[in-house]
Amino acid sequence: MEFLDAIPIRNQDGEPITGLPNNSNDEIPYDFSAQVRLNLNPNGLDTEGITRSPDGTFWLCDEYSPSVAHIAANGTMVRRLVPEGVSLNAATDVRQVLPAIYTNRRLNRGFEGLDLNLTGDRLFIAQQQGEKPPTAKLKGGA
Repeated sequence: MEFLDAIPIRNQDGEPITGLPNNSNDEIPYDFSAQVRLNLNPNGLDTEGITRSPDGTFWLCDEYSPSVAHIAANGTMVRRLVPEGVSLNAATDVRQVLPAIYTNRRLNRGFEGLDLNLTGDRLFIAQQQGEKPPTAKLKGGA
């Protein structure tokens, strides 16, 4: 396998997106020694799945919150879709458009995979554990 390119993910302020949990409803982060607790980061993503849109942008699913992130071709996070009731003080456009029931997931049981239909106007999300997730219509609403 040969890597041809890498696109760092950054928030709208140009800062790198971390892998740190977002809020107190997520796992508690520690450093490599598992002795020092790290700060939470509302911009953090625990990405599990990726799909590319026909327009060259990307969609990533995330276990934290859980959420779905729309990423521009240059790596800038365009927006993040979270469940209703999830408030993130993040440097991006955060939209509470997913059903609130997703906030009741067990820790480390968020979104695990996603894909677009052939026309690129419907996004399908797979959750690791829980009720059957609905599809989200992309045009107009989110």
